[in-house]
Amino acid sequence: MKFPMFLAAAALGCGLVPAVHAAPKLVIEPWMVVGENAQAMLSYANAGTAAALVDEQTLAGDPLAGTGGAPINHWFPGWDANRFPAGAVIDLRAEYDLTAICLRDTNGAGAVVLAAGVPFAWTELFTDPMTGYNRWNNHAVTVRTRYLRVILTTPGIQPEELVVYGRIVPAQAPEPEPPAVPRARLPMEALIGTNAFIDDPIGVIEQVGNVREYHTWGWDEGNGEAYAGYPENENAWAPSWSAGWDFDAYYRNLRLLGLEVSPVVWKTPTAARRGYGG
Repeated sequence: MKFPMFLAAAALGCGLVPAVHAAPKLVIEPWMVVGENAQAMLSYANAGTAAALVDEQTLAGDPLAGTGGAPINHWFPGWDANRFPAGAVIDLRAEYDLTAICLRDTNGAGAVVLAAGVPFAWTELFTDPMTGYNRWNNHAVTVRTRYLRVILTTPGIQPEELVVYGRIVPAQAPEPEPPAVPRARLPMEALIGTNAFIDDPIGVIEQVGNVREYHTWGWDEGNGEAYAGYPENENAWAPSWSAGWDFDAYYRNLRLLGLEVSPVVWKTPTAARRGYGG
Protein backbone atom coordinates (compact mmCIF):
# COMPACT_ATOMS: atom_id res chain seq x y z
CA MET A 1 0.00 0.00 0.00
CA LYS A 2 2.91 2.37 0.50
CA PHE A 3 3.97 2.31 -3.12
CA PRO A 4 0.67 3.64 -4.60
CA MET A 5 0.46 6.26 -1.85
CA PHE A 6 4.00 7.37 -2.66
CA LEU A 7 3.11 7.74 -6.35
CA ALA A 8 0.03 9.83 -5.51
CA ALA A 9 2.03 12.13 -3.26
CA ALA A 10 4.74 12.52 -5.89
CA ALA A 11 2.16 13.36 -8.54
CA LEU A 12 0.61 16.10 -6.44
CA GLY A 13 4.02 17.46 -5.51
CA CYS A 14 4.88 17.85 -9.20
CA GLY A 15 1.65 19.73 -9.93
CA LEU A 16 0.00 16.68 -11.52
CA VAL A 17 -3.54 15.54 -10.84
CA PRO A 18 -4.07 11.77 -10.48
CA ALA A 19 -6.28 10.74 -13.39
CA VAL A 20 -8.55 8.59 -11.24
CA HIS A 21 -9.77 11.69 -9.38
CA ALA A 22 -9.75 14.10 -12.33
CA ALA A 23 -12.85 16.00 -13.37
CA PRO A 24 -13.81 15.78 -17.05
CA LYS A 25 -12.10 17.76 -19.76
CA LEU A 26 -14.01 20.91 -20.69
CA VAL A 27 -15.21 21.62 -24.20
CA ILE A 28 -13.48 24.81 -25.34
CA GLU A 29 -13.63 26.26 -28.85
CA PRO A 30 -11.66 29.04 -30.58
CA TRP A 31 -14.62 31.45 -30.62
CA MET A 32 -14.48 31.53 -26.81
CA VAL A 33 -11.08 33.28 -26.90
CA VAL A 34 -10.87 37.08 -27.00
CA GLY A 35 -7.59 38.97 -27.28
CA GLU A 36 -6.98 41.66 -24.67
CA ASN A 37 -4.94 43.71 -27.10
CA ALA A 38 -3.82 43.80 -30.70
CA GLN A 39 -0.77 41.72 -29.85
CA ALA A 40 -2.93 38.78 -28.87
CA MET A 41 -4.58 38.69 -32.28
CA LEU A 42 -1.39 39.00 -34.31
CA SER A 43 -0.28 36.03 -36.36
CA TYR A 44 3.49 35.83 -36.82
CA ALA A 45 5.44 33.45 -39.10
CA ASN A 46 2.35 31.39 -39.98
CA ALA A 47 1.49 30.88 -36.30
CA GLY A 48 -2.03 31.33 -35.00
CA THR A 49 -3.60 34.04 -32.91
CA ALA A 50 -4.57 33.49 -29.27
CA ALA A 51 -7.42 31.27 -30.48
CA ALA A 52 -4.75 28.70 -31.42
CA LEU A 53 -4.57 27.83 -27.71
CA VAL A 54 -7.79 25.83 -28.01
CA ASP A 55 -8.18 25.01 -31.70
CA GLU A 56 -6.97 21.37 -31.48
CA GLN A 57 -8.73 20.03 -28.42
CA THR A 58 -9.35 16.60 -29.94
CA LEU A 59 -5.74 16.24 -31.04
CA ALA A 60 -4.64 17.38 -27.57
CA GLY A 61 -6.06 14.19 -26.09
CA ASP A 62 -6.19 13.68 -22.32
CA PRO A 63 -2.93 14.92 -20.77
CA LEU A 64 -3.97 14.04 -17.21
CA ALA A 65 -4.54 10.42 -18.19
CA GLY A 66 -1.12 10.27 -19.82
CA THR A 67 -2.58 10.22 -23.32
CA GLY A 68 -1.92 13.82 -24.30
CA GLY A 69 -1.47 14.35 -28.01
CA ALA A 70 0.86 16.52 -30.06
CA PRO A 71 -1.02 19.55 -31.44
CA ILE A 72 0.43 21.38 -34.41
CA ASN A 73 -0.80 24.97 -34.21
CA HIS A 74 0.58 27.41 -31.68
CA TRP A 75 0.13 30.98 -30.47
CA PHE A 76 3.17 33.11 -31.27
CA PRO A 77 2.89 36.93 -31.35
CA GLY A 78 6.49 37.22 -32.56
CA TRP A 79 9.91 38.34 -31.35
CA ASP A 80 9.21 42.06 -30.96
CA ALA A 81 9.37 42.91 -27.24
CA ASN A 82 6.95 45.80 -27.82
CA ARG A 83 4.20 43.24 -28.41
CA PHE A 84 4.42 41.89 -24.88
CA PRO A 85 2.84 41.13 -22.56
CA ALA A 86 0.22 39.62 -24.86
CA GLY A 87 -3.02 38.66 -23.15
CA ALA A 88 -6.15 36.70 -23.96
CA VAL A 89 -9.34 35.81 -22.08
CA ILE A 90 -11.16 32.49 -22.40
CA ASP A 91 -14.89 32.67 -21.71
CA LEU A 92 -16.04 29.22 -20.60
CA ARG A 93 -19.67 30.38 -21.04
CA ALA A 94 -20.63 29.22 -17.51
CA GLU A 95 -19.06 28.92 -14.09
CA TYR A 96 -16.98 25.81 -13.47
CA ASP A 97 -15.15 24.36 -10.50
CA LEU A 98 -11.78 23.84 -12.16
CA THR A 99 -9.36 21.16 -11.00
CA ALA A 100 -6.51 21.21 -13.53
CA ILE A 101 -5.07 23.20 -16.43
CA CYS A 102 -2.56 21.66 -18.84
CA LEU A 103 -0.25 23.55 -21.20
CA ARG A 104 1.51 22.02 -24.18
CA ASP A 105 5.16 23.11 -23.91
CA THR A 106 7.20 23.13 -27.12
CA ASN A 107 9.63 25.71 -28.52
CA GLY A 108 10.83 28.73 -26.59
CA ALA A 109 10.84 29.52 -22.90
CA GLY A 110 9.36 32.23 -20.74
CA ALA A 111 6.65 32.79 -18.18
CA VAL A 112 3.04 32.04 -19.08
CA VAL A 113 0.67 33.34 -16.41
CA LEU A 114 -2.78 31.82 -15.86
CA ALA A 115 -5.38 33.71 -13.85
CA ALA A 116 -9.07 33.39 -13.01
CA GLY A 117 -11.77 35.88 -12.08
CA VAL A 118 -13.35 38.60 -14.16
CA PRO A 119 -11.76 41.26 -16.38
CA PHE A 120 -9.82 43.82 -14.31
CA ALA A 121 -10.14 41.65 -11.19
CA TRP A 122 -7.92 38.63 -11.72
CA THR A 123 -6.39 36.17 -9.27
CA GLU A 124 -3.23 34.45 -10.46
CA LEU A 125 -3.44 30.66 -10.45
CA PHE A 126 0.10 29.78 -11.47
CA THR A 127 3.07 30.80 -13.60
CA ASP A 128 4.56 28.22 -15.96
CA PRO A 129 8.18 28.89 -17.02
CA MET A 130 7.71 26.75 -20.16
CA THR A 131 11.23 25.34 -20.00
CA GLY A 132 10.35 21.89 -21.35
CA TYR A 133 10.14 20.60 -24.90
CA ASN A 134 7.29 18.65 -26.51
CA ARG A 135 5.63 17.81 -23.22
CA TRP A 136 2.50 18.60 -21.27
CA ASN A 137 2.80 20.71 -18.13
CA ASN A 138 -0.08 19.80 -15.81
CA HIS A 139 -1.12 22.18 -13.04
CA ALA A 140 -3.55 21.39 -10.22
CA VAL A 141 -5.96 24.26 -9.47
CA THR A 142 -8.94 24.76 -7.20
CA VAL A 143 -11.05 27.67 -8.37
CA ARG A 144 -14.59 28.52 -9.43
CA THR A 145 -14.68 30.78 -12.46
CA ARG A 146 -16.19 31.49 -15.83
CA TYR A 147 -13.17 33.32 -17.21
CA LEU A 148 -9.51 32.41 -17.60
CA ARG A 149 -6.77 34.84 -18.50
CA VAL A 150 -3.61 33.74 -20.33
CA ILE A 151 -0.62 36.09 -20.44
CA LEU A 152 2.54 35.56 -22.50
CA THR A 153 5.09 37.73 -20.71
CA THR A 154 8.06 37.69 -23.09
CA PRO A 155 8.89 37.02 -26.75
CA GLY A 156 9.68 33.52 -27.88
CA ILE A 157 6.99 31.62 -25.98
CA GLN A 158 5.01 29.34 -28.29
CA PRO A 159 2.30 27.41 -26.38
CA GLU A 160 0.50 24.96 -28.65
CA GLU A 161 -2.61 24.11 -26.69
CA LEU A 162 -4.38 24.53 -23.37
CA VAL A 163 -6.63 21.87 -21.82
CA VAL A 164 -8.91 22.57 -18.84
CA TYR A 165 -10.56 20.12 -16.45
CA GLY A 166 -13.48 20.80 -14.15
CA ARG A 167 -17.17 20.43 -13.43
CA ILE A 168 -19.89 22.90 -14.22
CA VAL A 169 -21.49 24.57 -11.22
CA PRO A 170 -24.87 22.92 -10.50
CA ALA A 171 -27.98 24.51 -12.03
CA GLN A 172 -25.94 26.22 -14.74
CA ALA A 173 -25.80 25.57 -18.47
CA PRO A 174 -23.18 26.93 -20.89
CA GLU A 175 -24.36 29.90 -22.90
CA PRO A 176 -24.40 29.13 -26.64
CA GLU A 177 -22.20 30.81 -29.20
CA PRO A 178 -23.57 34.28 -30.05
CA PRO A 179 -25.13 34.48 -33.52
CA ALA A 180 -22.88 35.81 -36.23
CA VAL A 181 -23.45 39.46 -37.09
CA PRO A 182 -23.84 39.85 -40.85
CA ARG A 183 -21.41 42.25 -42.45
CA ALA A 184 -22.90 44.76 -44.85
CA ARG A 185 -21.31 44.93 -48.29
CA LEU A 186 -19.86 48.40 -48.78
CA PRO A 187 -19.93 50.30 -52.05
CA MET A 188 -16.54 51.08 -53.55
CA GLU A 189 -16.84 54.80 -52.79
CA ALA A 190 -16.92 53.99 -49.07
CA LEU A 191 -13.57 52.23 -49.38
CA ILE A 192 -11.74 55.04 -51.20
CA GLY A 193 -10.42 58.18 -49.55
CA THR A 194 -8.21 61.16 -50.27
CA ASN A 195 -6.18 63.86 -48.56
CA ALA A 196 -7.72 67.31 -48.87
CA PHE A 197 -7.59 70.95 -47.77
CA ILE A 198 -10.48 73.34 -47.27
CA ASP A 199 -9.69 75.13 -50.53
CA ASP A 200 -9.92 71.97 -52.67
CA PRO A 201 -12.97 71.94 -54.97
CA ILE A 202 -15.94 70.15 -53.41
CA GLY A 203 -16.74 68.58 -56.78
CA VAL A 204 -13.42 66.77 -56.72
CA ILE A 205 -13.62 65.69 -53.07
CA GLU A 206 -17.12 64.23 -53.39
CA GLN A 207 -15.90 61.53 -55.78
CA VAL A 208 -14.63 59.52 -52.81
CA GLY A 209 -16.19 58.43 -49.53
CA ASN A 210 -13.56 59.49 -47.00
CA VAL A 211 -11.55 62.67 -46.52
CA ARG A 212 -8.38 63.14 -44.47
CA GLU A 213 -8.44 66.91 -44.05
CA TYR A 214 -5.19 68.69 -43.26
CA HIS A 215 -5.95 71.43 -40.76
CA THR A 216 -3.45 73.77 -39.13
CA TRP A 217 -4.42 74.41 -35.51
CA GLY A 218 -3.49 78.06 -35.71
CA TRP A 219 -6.13 78.68 -38.36
CA ASP A 220 -8.75 78.52 -35.61
CA GLU A 221 -6.93 79.57 -32.44
CA GLY A 222 -4.57 82.34 -31.51
CA ASN A 223 -4.69 84.96 -34.25
CA GLY A 224 -0.93 85.21 -34.45
CA GLU A 225 2.06 85.57 -32.16
CA ALA A 226 0.42 87.93 -29.62
CA TYR A 227 -1.99 85.25 -28.41
CA ALA A 228 -1.73 84.83 -24.62
CA GLY A 229 -3.43 81.43 -24.58
CA TYR A 230 -5.70 79.81 -22.04
CA PRO A 231 -7.85 81.05 -20.37
CA GLU A 232 -7.99 84.01 -22.76
CA ASN A 233 -9.05 81.82 -25.67
CA GLU A 234 -9.21 83.35 -29.12
CA ASN A 235 -11.01 80.77 -31.23
CA ALA A 236 -12.46 81.39 -34.66
CA TRP A 237 -14.22 78.88 -36.91
CA ALA A 238 -16.66 80.84 -39.05
CA PRO A 239 -14.80 82.77 -40.25
CA SER A 240 -11.42 81.42 -39.16
CA TRP A 241 -8.33 83.52 -38.52
CA SER A 242 -6.79 82.33 -41.78
CA ALA A 243 -8.27 83.53 -45.09
CA GLY A 244 -11.71 83.88 -43.53
CA TRP A 245 -12.55 80.23 -44.15
CA ASP A 246 -15.89 79.04 -42.78
CA PHE A 247 -15.18 75.62 -41.31
CA ASP A 248 -18.73 75.20 -40.00
CA ALA A 249 -20.04 75.42 -43.55
CA TYR A 250 -17.18 73.27 -44.90
CA TYR A 251 -17.84 70.33 -42.58
CA ARG A 252 -21.60 70.73 -42.98
CA ASN A 253 -21.34 70.50 -46.77
CA LEU A 254 -19.10 67.44 -46.66
CA ARG A 255 -21.51 65.74 -44.30
CA LEU A 256 -24.47 66.52 -46.56
CA LEU A 257 -22.56 64.85 -49.39
CA GLY A 258 -22.23 61.71 -47.28
CA LEU A 259 -18.47 61.99 -46.75
CA GLU A 260 -16.67 60.77 -43.63
CA VAL A 261 -14.18 63.47 -42.58
CA SER A 262 -11.13 62.95 -40.36
CA PRO A 263 -9.45 66.30 -39.58
CA VAL A 264 -5.69 66.11 -39.10
CA VAL A 265 -5.08 69.03 -36.72
CA TRP A 266 -1.37 69.88 -36.59
CA LYS A 267 1.13 72.69 -35.93
CA THR A 268 0.52 73.66 -32.30
CA PRO A 269 -0.16 77.41 -31.78
CA THR A 270 2.72 79.51 -30.50
CA ALA A 271 1.15 80.07 -27.08
CA ALA A 272 0.86 76.34 -26.46
CA ARG A 273 4.47 75.75 -27.46
CA ARG A 274 5.76 78.37 -25.05
CA GLY A 275 3.60 77.13 -22.16
CA TYR A 276 0.70 79.58 -22.49
CA GLY A 277 2.19 82.95 -21.72
CA GLY A 278 5.45 81.61 -20.28
